[in-house]
Amino acid sequence: MKRLMTRYITIFFIVIATNIYAQQNLSDTPVGKILQQLLEVFESDDHKSFIENNFSENFLSQFPMEEHLSFFRQVKMMHGGFTLQKIESGSDYQLTVLVKSKKREAWRRIDLSVEQNTPHKITGFGIDMAQPPADIPYTGLKYDLVSRLQPEANAVKKGEIADKIDKHLTQIEERGYSGAILAARGGEIILAKGYGYANRENKTPFHTSSAFDIGSITKQFTGAAILKLEMMGKLSMNDLIKNYFENVPDDKKNITIHHLLTHSAGFPQALGFDYKKISREEFIKQAFESKLKYKPGERYQYSNAGYSLLAAIIEIVTGDSYEKFLHDHLFKPAVMFYTGYRLADWVENQVAHGYRGNDYFGQPNQKNWADDGPWWHLRGNGGIISTIHDMYKWHLALEGEEILSKEAKKKYYTPHILEGPGADTHYGYGWVVAASSRGTKVYMHNGGNPYFANDCYRYVEDDVFVYITSNNGEMSAIEQSGIILKMIFR
Repeated sequence: MKRLMTRYITIFFIVIATNIYAQQNLSDTPVGKILQQLLEVFESDDHKSFIENNFSENFLSQFPMEEHLSFFRQVKMMHGGFTLQKIESGSDYQLTVLVKSKKREAWRRIDLSVEQNTPHKITGFGIDMAQPPADIPYTGLKYDLVSRLQPEANAVKKGEIADKIDKHLTQIEERGYSGAILAARGGEIILAKGYGYANRENKTPFHTSSAFDIGSITKQFTGAAILKLEMMGKLSMNDLIKNYFENVPDDKKNITIHHLLTHSAGFPQALGFDYKKISREEFIKQAFESKLKYKPGERYQYSNAGYSLLAAIIEIVTGDSYEKFLHDHLFKPAVMFYTGYRLADWVENQVAHGYRGNDYFGQPNQKNWADDGPWWHLRGNGGIISTIHDMYKWHLALEGEEILSKEAKKKYYTPHILEGPGADTHYGYGWVVAASSRGTKVYMHNGGNPYFANDCYRYVEDDVFVYITSNNGEMSAIEQSGIILKMIFR
């Protein structure tokens, strides 16, 4: 789908909470009454009927209903509502107000307008980032939805640390680095910026909205999908894989879903080239004919093949494609429009091309893939395409319990198994689990191929998130992450 969401450059849907200034009685005006109704519908989650009944025909027709609903869901996930701090200007039919997030230290300016004729339907609803009144220091979250018409509208650089990181990446950009970074600290994005070219041939800059191959970071989505199925009562971590596959050989009959998730089933790292055409049935047959490196549960052996078997289980249990289940149960609730294999809403030139020196790889989603995603040497273990802002949305979603319950996340992040003899890191369910030099928890993973590289760090107790990517294999993002983290935790 290649239409552009023009009005959403300035129009987002925000729900405003109660008025903290008693003298400002909004219920006396038509626009004030609509504002109060927005709070009520936000609390009840009855978004659809409110939109149908209260948006003017022109305003409603700007986008499909699902996109209207998705913005409401995102606001709830990120902000949990707003408190009205100040009415800056207004009339009976128009208001400009200053609001503060209930969930984060974030401030916004809302413009709301309604028709003058009864029933005063909404004709416009805009939001911009805002500073608080002068007597209140601003420590807020500068985060907005990705605009594909003005890609750098979401570029952020704030503070001394961001300046230092940006200076470093700008310097290595001159030596061939191209990619993007998003760094957040204390609930606030301090740096979100692209560098170099996403497409050298067309000289398309790498923007904050550029999409890229995240590589093995895909595994955290596979792990979350399996946990989601357990929450739905469809499977259990201790289930034997013979419950889902036929003709499992004797040496593999004791393998469990837990073994696959923790790379302890014994399968080799890979069974074939990522882009080789192979069906699900052919892949399963090849996996079962392969020789195990170790007995199930004996030790850690990183295995892309094991995660592709998990993707097969997801498809067998649900009857959907792997990506369809992720889209419906992970990406859609997290409002990740630009993440997936085939179903994401990318526009032309949004997906970055891969390079290694002068070696040209192209766009990953233009490779030899099936109609519903990559073939089975890659599906479930890698190849998902995303953006830095979508990956930040995923981080935010994992802070709540809308997608995974508290019990599911406990399993997700448990340090189940050492990553090899003498390692100081463990593997969870799609995450590497470690302790920082300060003794705080770190959930991390990298991923890539000879062309794309990615590193993702979530310092949950320090409230720090870093995602960096690159599309030039000769100047890998993974090589830069350690330098950047030292700048943040100096």
